[in-house]
Amino acid sequence: MTTVRSTLILGKEKYRPSLVLGVVLIVTWLLVTLIFSTFNSPSPNSSLRLLAWLCLNLIALFIVRGMLRDSVRMVSDALVTSVCVFGIYVCGWLVANVTGLTNVFVEADYASKTFRLKGLMLEPNLLAGLALLLLCVAFAYREAIGPRIFWIGACVLAFGIFITYTRAAWIVLFVVLAHAIWTAGIRHRLLVILGLGTAVVVIGLLISDMSMSAGSITDTILRRFDSLFDFDSGTGAYRFRTWEIAWQEIHMDGWFHGHGYNSFSQSHDALDTSDGTLYLSLLWLALVYDGGLLAFGLFTCAFLLIWANAKIGSNWFFIAFVIISTSTNPTWFMFPWVFAALLLPKVRNATVSTSPGSQVRYYLPAKEVAPVGVPTTPPLRSRP
Repeated sequence: MTTVRSTLILGKEKYRPSLVLGVVLIVTWLLVTLIFSTFNSPSPNSSLRLLAWLCLNLIALFIVRGMLRDSVRMVSDALVTSVCVFGIYVCGWLVANVTGLTNVFVEADYASKTFRLKGLMLEPNLLAGLALLLLCVAFAYREAIGPRIFWIGACVLAFGIFITYTRAAWIVLFVVLAHAIWTAGIRHRLLVILGLGTAVVVIGLLISDMSMSAGSITDTILRRFDSLFDFDSGTGAYRFRTWEIAWQEIHMDGWFHGHGYNSFSQSHDALDTSDGTLYLSLLWLALVYDGGLLAFGLFTCAFLLIWANAKIGSNWFFIAFVIISTSTNPTWFMFPWVFAALLLPKVRNATVSTSPGSQVRYYLPAKEVAPVGVPTTPPLRSRP
């Protein structure tokens, strides 16, 4: 509570009421889900442990938001760090493809046995979600961090996302890169297109030399494109089956009945998945299943309010979140909460005198508050 208070109330900062309301709705959503988890969950201890972890994620958002002084530097540092980390991940993926042996950075797909990049995350979909959301944050700051850092980071993250073989992330990645290329200057646009073309050729030649897995890589890529909307077999069938079961139980028990946080996996036997676990991967359906229609409404309204208060250029982050949440639940992890904090710019309440007895109030970025006696922007206009 001290962190929330210091972030939202104290100090000279001025916060939009809609942003404060969004935070209140998030906290209310947690309380509603907590009640259902305590009384309706098949395993209350498991649900409450996950809720405690979720609360830590929310606290991380407040901490990052409260400590945010130079968001451009933080995003730039995050992008440079991700380039180094993903470079290591990609090397592990290359070693796995050359040797034909799994390592800590990859997992063998249960259907095709192709090596999918997962890094140190639990599964490839989560790594793809992290990389995609970070890329969207960098896209929002691309002019401030500079084209060199942005495009180097974008290319490395894009390749990492590609070799996770996560189709939902592929779709958003293609659109975001196309938008970034289209809005870049002529010189940068030509350099980026040339660089991406060269990378595609080099990667294609590299894959073709991997005699042990070249066929499986090519087949996997083509198969995933062909089965993008296939719900009759493979992962698509598994997801559709879990959605169908959850929908039937919601309809049977009532729309305002919550089963408890992550209770679907507690009350159903595991189906045939890549790692043997079972969970409701569609976040928006899981919200209704776990906390009823009330929890769904609270979270959705809070999400929309935070989106409305984010900095200009942040739309792709929230669109990407909606899309990747169809294949996994990103709210369990800290990275989307921290990234969202980076997209909420700080403002201060600056009051400037224009004439005796009158004042005009502007909301200025935190680092752009003018000292007393120094003219500010936008220029002041004399009143009639």
